[in-house]
Amino acid sequence: MNKIKKLNKTDFFDVYGISLLERNKMEETNYLLALILPIATKYLDITTYALRSECRYFMSRIDYYHYSNAKEYNKKILEKRGIKHHRHYRKNLTLSIMLDMFYNGKWEKDYGGRAWGDICQAGIELNIAIKNLNLKQILEWIDILNDLEHNNALYLQTYSTFDLPNSLGYKRYSEPAKIFKYCSYDIQKLTKGINI
Repeated sequence: MNKIKKLNKTDFFDVYGISLLERNKMEETNYLLALILPIATKYLDITTYALRSECRYFMSRIDYYHYSNAKEYNKKILEKRGIKHHRHYRKNLTLSIMLDMFYNGKWEKDYGGRAWGDICQAGIELNIAIKNLNLKQILEWIDILNDLEHNNALYLQTYSTFDLPNSLGYKRYSEPAKIFKYCSYDIQKLTKGINI
């Protein structure tokens, strides 16, 4: 799998800056869509990459004590979806197939499972919102993805170039002017002379 472009602090704050502008109807929706789509696509690419990375444990690291024949069971889930298990099978995994794997597969407790299934479901919803060019839903699903955890931490932290938990806290407790301070120039120029 190819390396993925990580989320940066400007991407993160642009989402919330656009959200504030959209909520207050301060800019044309089409212009805000043009600003958010590359960021939303980056979130979707990161999410898909993270999910495929986690799927490397689907046919290994299975808790055989609790699940007898788990490998065969998981193999059938893949075969039912037309995926043959071999060394490079993960590149053929769609979000829909991975959702089935996370929700219905047998996983060792430290890998995969429902938490990753929830991340996958949010990725599917973001993908639908992007295809429908629905600005409000794109913003909502990105906000949900920012808060989702896998088995022990925020899944996006690994794919971020900044301290995501700290930025989430800052975003929650800051007034709009402070959020806009970390946004890109394109977002900041939209806020000139307005009071939010």
